[in-house]
Amino acid sequence: MDHHLEPVEIDPDLKLLEKELLGTMYEGEEVQDGCQTTGRTLEELENVMPFSRAQILKALTSMDAVPIHGRWRKLEHKYITYVLDMMFSSLIALGVDFRNIPKDTIVPALVADGILAQVVEHCMEKVCREKNQGIWEVDEARVCAHYGEQVLQENDTLPLDDFMERWKSIMPQDIVPEKEMIRGIGLIKEKRTGSEIKYYPERQLSRDPDQRFMELFRERECWYLEDLMPYIDRLDLPGIETDALIVKYTRRIFGVDPAEKAYYKLKTTAIPNYHL
Repeated sequence: MDHHLEPVEIDPDLKLLEKELLGTMYEGEEVQDGCQTTGRTLEELENVMPFSRAQILKALTSMDAVPIHGRWRKLEHKYITYVLDMMFSSLIALGVDFRNIPKDTIVPALVADGILAQVVEHCMEKVCREKNQGIWEVDEARVCAHYGEQVLQENDTLPLDDFMERWKSIMPQDIVPEKEMIRGIGLIKEKRTGSEIKYYPERQLSRDPDQRFMELFRERECWYLEDLMPYIDRLDLPGIETDALIVKYTRRIFGVDPAEKAYYKLKTTAIPNYHL
């Protein structure tokens, strides 16, 4: 019987890429002080990262990096918020429907305000999806996730009611956030004194499944499935279903009361040399 191994594509470790782009944060042309040598060229990244050009480009986009004067730099989160604020203000001023945005209208409008075209396009693609060629629509869940993360980056941990109030106060016009939209970015904890939310972004966890499950269960000994899933779904491992990972790494615990939700604990036997 013939045996063969299927090649599996593994995404670059974002922590390695973050290290390469350390100190390259971009906050706009007006704060650049004329420096055009900050950042890494794609060729420099290819020389130090053992991945294909396509994989590196995909990873760069996922971590909000864009080419600025030929060198890849990370966009500062607050600067992305500024660009989005400008985008929504321009859409409202131009009378453009959030569900039908002509890209060739909004990009030049923001470029005229001093924002680089590639930055506008990245920010637009971050919170919008293309409906038809050249026509985009706002994805409200993505918009809410970005602005919610902005609040958590500035505060780390907040009472849930305070967080929701601040979140709603900075949202673009007519977009209303729901707490489910912050899953995978913030962790909600029920306490006797009231609920609170902590900044805990999925992208900062290891992409190795063993390591990720250890990190998750160091953070929280028991998880409800709806809280756990965003941190597992986004691993996106080729050929491996999320449900299979849940079965491999966790065990489901049922409460005494049938009405009580089941929760999940780490199956330590699934991880070689396990230690918390």
